[in-house]
Amino acid sequence: MDTPPEEPLAPEYVGISTLIYNCTVSSGTATCTTSVHLKNGYTAYTSMRLQKSVDKSNWSNVIIWMSYSTTLNKTKSVSSGYYYRTQVTVRVYDSNHNLVETVTKSSGAIYY
Repeated sequence: MDTPPEEPLAPEYVGISTLIYNCTVSSGTATCTTSVHLKNGYTAYTSMRLQKSVDKSNWSNVIIWMSYSTTLNKTKSVSSGYYYRTQVTVRVYDSNHNLVETVTKSSGAIYY
């Protein structure tokens, strides 16, 4: 099992301090996880996609999960013969509910 990327984000990011995201596939089940650590005073809306590809170039969504939670842990049955990855998009809002940043990251591709 791969270690999920833990990425301290660059100083230009306003509300996110750390973003962790990962995708694993075992016995026909993909497990997608995302954890967002925010700085004080910020909230986030997170969308997490399980994506598949035959060539790691063109990705299509298998399923999209969305939440105001900063932690998502989801599973989905998958077919063999594809590469899979998690793509996460975090929209960060300040205390006045203004959108202050949007960050999109993708995990490494796993062949199943």
